[in-house]
Amino acid sequence: MFVNQVSKVAFLAAAGAAVLSSCSGGGGGGGGSSTPTPTPTSTPTGISFSISGTANKGLILGGDVQVFDLSAPNSVLTSAVTSSVNSNYTLNLSGVKGQFVKVVVTGGSGATMVCDAPSGCGPTAFGETIAIGADFEMSAILKVPANGGSLTAHINPLTTLASGLAEKNAGTGQMQESILKAAYNKVADQFGFDSSDFWSLPAIDITRPSTGTEPSANALKAAYVCAGLLDAMFEASGTPGERFRSITNDFVTHDGQLVIKEQNDLPDLISIEDVFEGAFHATSVSPRTGANKDAATDELEAVFLAVFASPWGGRSSQLPQRPVLSTTEAIFNFGGVVGQAVEAGTLHVVGDGIPWTISDYPYWLEFSPLSGTGDVSVSLQPNTNRASIGTHSSRVSVRDQETPKEVSVNVDFTIGDVLTTSAEEPLIFTTVSGNVFSQSQTLNLIGQNVDWEAGSDQDWATVDMNSGTSPSEINVQVDPTGLEPGIHTAYMTFSDVDFDQEASVRVDLKVEPRRINVSETGVAFSEFPSSSILRREIQITDSLGESASWWAVQTDNWVQITTSGTTDDPLIIEVDPTGLAYDTVHLATVTVRSHDETIENTEMINVSVWRSETDPEPRVEIQAPARYIASDPVFPYVYTNTGGRDVDVYNVYTGDHVGTMDWVGETLGVMSSNPDGTYLYVTDTSDFRIVDISLSDWLARGMLDAQELDSLSASRVDGRQILFSGAGQAFDLTTGLRLAEGYVSEFYSYSNAVSVSRNGKTMCLLERGLGPYMIRCNDLEFSHLDGGTLTISNSRSTRHENGANGRDLAVSNDGKRAYVSSSYPYEFTVFDTETLEIIQILPGTNYPNAAEIGPKDNFVGGVDGYYADKDVWTYAPDGTEIQSYNLSGGYNSLHDQQLAISGDGSRIIGATTDGYVVILSLH
Repeated sequence: MFVNQVSKVAFLAAAGAAVLSSCSGGGGGGGGSSTPTPTPTSTPTGISFSISGTANKGLILGGDVQVFDLSAPNSVLTSAVTSSVNSNYTLNLSGVKGQFVKVVVTGGSGATMVCDAPSGCGPTAFGETIAIGADFEMSAILKVPANGGSLTAHINPLTTLASGLAEKNAGTGQMQESILKAAYNKVADQFGFDSSDFWSLPAIDITRPSTGTEPSANALKAAYVCAGLLDAMFEASGTPGERFRSITNDFVTHDGQLVIKEQNDLPDLISIEDVFEGAFHATSVSPRTGANKDAATDELEAVFLAVFASPWGGRSSQLPQRPVLSTTEAIFNFGGVVGQAVEAGTLHVVGDGIPWTISDYPYWLEFSPLSGTGDVSVSLQPNTNRASIGTHSSRVSVRDQETPKEVSVNVDFTIGDVLTTSAEEPLIFTTVSGNVFSQSQTLNLIGQNVDWEAGSDQDWATVDMNSGTSPSEINVQVDPTGLEPGIHTAYMTFSDVDFDQEASVRVDLKVEPRRINVSETGVAFSEFPSSSILRREIQITDSLGESASWWAVQTDNWVQITTSGTTDDPLIIEVDPTGLAYDTVHLATVTVRSHDETIENTEMINVSVWRSETDPEPRVEIQAPARYIASDPVFPYVYTNTGGRDVDVYNVYTGDHVGTMDWVGETLGVMSSNPDGTYLYVTDTSDFRIVDISLSDWLARGMLDAQELDSLSASRVDGRQILFSGAGQAFDLTTGLRLAEGYVSEFYSYSNAVSVSRNGKTMCLLERGLGPYMIRCNDLEFSHLDGGTLTISNSRSTRHENGANGRDLAVSNDGKRAYVSSSYPYEFTVFDTETLEIIQILPGTNYPNAAEIGPKDNFVGGVDGYYADKDVWTYAPDGTEIQSYNLSGGYNSLHDQQLAISGDGSRIIGATTDGYVVILSLH
């Protein structure tokens, strides 16, 4: 709706009754009164011809048609009535003496007019009929054809305006062809027509859909202009005839000029603006279609807007010209992903010299510029952070600031969610060379309603779904068949079908070299008159999990072994020390290899034996103020330090002082030997280092950078010796490199107890000194690829709500049980390392502070039991108590964590608070 349209409609509602009250008759039937033709008094002489046409303002149905000879203007040559169906008429004339005739159409009784005013004719709606009285008149002055010829005379408001102006200009004189032609040209100029033969324009009912051959754009334009005239006529009171005479008189009086634009929309004054506003409005309500209608509409709009933008007041016979605002694009389709930039679009605004502005745009769309003058390229930038996920449809308005012209641009913006995966790190699969079984891991695709397709750059990595809509749960599968040892990498790509985004997941398949592993790499044997330990079974496993054959050799004949077997069979080591010297450490080595060519590694087992002619004393007290102790898995030694610089070495059977490792560090702390008995690791708390000492010559070989700690535990993880600290560090004892750290991030401090199972599968930590204490367990794996990688995984933890002041921790050889000694409760608590549920409560007394596991998987627990008659207990794996002891001697206590078990499992060693190292025989 354009400017003034609302006020016009309101006015029409008020004016309708007045219009109808002045109309005679009603309905759309045929017939109506006509001026009777005078009876000729003699045989007429002159020119004879026929005349036919229509009367259209809209269609005049049942209107009177009269023809006058302008040479005798008061003489009616003939008359007829327009058709009640299509407003056609046909007349035959004779005896015409002048050069011009005037055809007049009037209303009358029963005459009706189709209302083609787009705003309606008062209460009569567009397309309905309205009665018109005898005062309604339209006309056309035409040149008489040759005798016997014919004329087409379509009578309409344009011919009426031209006829009125021609008659006025002819005055009392005779009508001249030049006068008539000039009048028609004035009308053409006033309403913007190239041709002025308006009488030849066919009648078009714009209130009805198109039928048949499409009229010309010029004819349609004329029909809409006539509809605009009618629309303007109905702005004021009075009959249609009165209003039409008013505009005709105004046009004639001002020599073919109308007011271009009114300052105020005066109902009694019809301006060109009124006419073309109505004409343009008529194109939108008219049901007609076609290219010619579109062309006529464009012309009418251009005139209306040019008039609207003109200064008010003044008359002119020439229509103003002005470009029509337009855009070269009508639809934009944007798509993007939340949080990501979308490529901007370009909107070309067209209209030389037209000031324009953009309005009514959605909040998620940004423009640059928002306004301008003339032809300008505008950047449209959608913002994915300002709209929700989904499709948004909006309409942007580009408005002419001087006219009602508004160009609508449709903008669709589809926003997709970000496609991500649940994998924060590469998906890591581990297998062994020769394995042909597939593995899978679950991966989640995250994002709402994202259509995706999957692809992989490696055949061995696949997914169980090649396409889908997120969120999706996908199984990523790897097939190691035929892959050589090494780290194989694939990239799984999930591509958004609709948007330019993808989520990529790295998949690492570690194909480990196939290995055999022995359960122990250091074993100790002993022989005494009344007791001996001379046999040990060593489990041999194949990392592929199949039955692999192996063979073994020993370096000395006093070691007797199973020389071959499969991984289903244990390697049995038996010692016959006959003939070996007494009270001497005897060493040998057992080498194990596989017959399978795909297994390349060699396993070495260090073996020792100690024999004596006398049984060891069941209790040996060494007056040595040791603060920290550690046993050796191969040599029959216990290592002690007082917190000073040196490490003293004692024989676990005799208690003899074997020797001293001088000046190992400044302030020594906790110690641990490695599984094959080749090195001792001693902490130096003065500079937070770990000193590694070769046990073959007691010389320091190097140092590991550490931090404050009070617990060490060494074990073999998948065949590699690793040293763990309670401070959350792990060291590769082959390379000296730090492999992992930070696995105590949830703990209060670095003062934690750490213990690793003898099979290297489980590592547990105990939060020391706090109540309730936390226990945490982890799974361990070691990869021999790319220099070696330790993986600490499946971390699980729990707080023992009734446990306070955790002191020490020991993990069973198979890694399934964790034994905790804490000041409270006065017992030893056993946890399942997988579920961390309490599975055993082993009796003790106040205050538990030490925990150890022996070669036979028996648990040894100690307490800080000042005045206690028992302070050490041994328990079988099923929880059965084996024996209890008074190690500290009654009025003394056992130092925290300072229990050790000899390599052959026959002796317990403890450090007491009164400056003794006490050694007891285990039963």
